[in-house]
Amino acid sequence: MPSIIICEDEHIVALDIKRHLERAGYTVAGSYPSAEEAISACADLKPDLVLMDIQLQGELDGLDASVQIYESYCIPVILLTAYADDVTISRAKDCLPFGYIVKPFEERELTTTIEIALYRHEMDQKLRFSEERYRGLFEEAPSANFTADIDGKITDCNSAFLRLFGFKSHDEASESFFPR
Repeated sequence: MPSIIICEDEHIVALDIKRHLERAGYTVAGSYPSAEEAISACADLKPDLVLMDIQLQGELDGLDASVQIYESYCIPVILLTAYADDVTISRAKDCLPFGYIVKPFEERELTTTIEIALYRHEMDQKLRFSEERYRGLFEEAPSANFTADIDGKITDCNSAFLRLFGFKSHDEASESFFPR
């Protein structure tokens, strides 16, 4: 079962969330009252997901922490908070959470959001791998590869294409086109 870290500064609320998660079959890897502790735990425990409150103990709030966790460890974060004001939601959109649940929540809402977040993360990882694989095949191929838009303007090309046609950069190549 997926392991989850809870980052919640209210101990009673954290225990309630833990109870919900364990009843649903998830493993709770730890519970932390501050974003700094949760970030450190992510480095050590490598959980599958983090449930993050926004208002926390410590210097960082949950929004800034969620960005750090995803950028540093590629662990999806679901925001689980009592705040739903326009400013908070606007900031939350900027940090691209995998879910946003307003407390109090229903247990079914929590488990559904977790399952969708884990699925989305898995699909994002597969897409990233596929894109990296394609990019590697495209860039490292010995053949001159390029893509062009409908008007024949070069939109991308590899190093072999640059060498073959004498272009110094991708920008120089993109200024060229092959008329139809």
